[in-house]
Amino acid sequence: MKKLLIALLAFLPMTALAQQFGYMDYDSVLKQMPAYAQAQQEIANLKDQYQKEMNRSEEEFNRKYNDFLDGQKSFADNIRIRRQKELQGLYESGVAFRKECETQLKKAEEDMLNTLKMTLNQAVGEVGNEMNLEYILNTSEHALLYAGPNGSDITEKVKAKLGIQ
Repeated sequence: MKKLLIALLAFLPMTALAQQFGYMDYDSVLKQMPAYAQAQQEIANLKDQYQKEMNRSEEEFNRKYNDFLDGQKSFADNIRIRRQKELQGLYESGVAFRKECETQLKKAEEDMLNTLKMTLNQAVGEVGNEMNLEYILNTSEHALLYAGPNGSDITEKVKAKLGIQ
């Protein structure tokens, strides 16, 4: 068995035995990008706008609901039914708007992050090419527990490419 392994290794080119690779904490660099803070602020502003509109809608519903409760005993049947339908419509509209807000916020955040990730991926690729690396590992969340002598931490080079101090 040992002879077979030695024979197989003899056929491999030396570069296959000593591949250079890089590693970095992708998430950490992403969060250090200047555009990341700006994107987070834009998301927070959008959340605030949506929240204000949801609050306004909820206040309108509560006001109409209280008016309905105050006058329901004195309403004719057709007026009471019409107001109940109006309240039901407002409630359903509010629920639909809340779901739409959540969807829009999620999409906006994904779009902003995807743009940042494309920029970061390009910088990582450039550093990998410049250093003639075979592959680059992401150490976020402790995915890389050990890097041998052929590994290089490329974090600082990627940050320099992105203009991060």
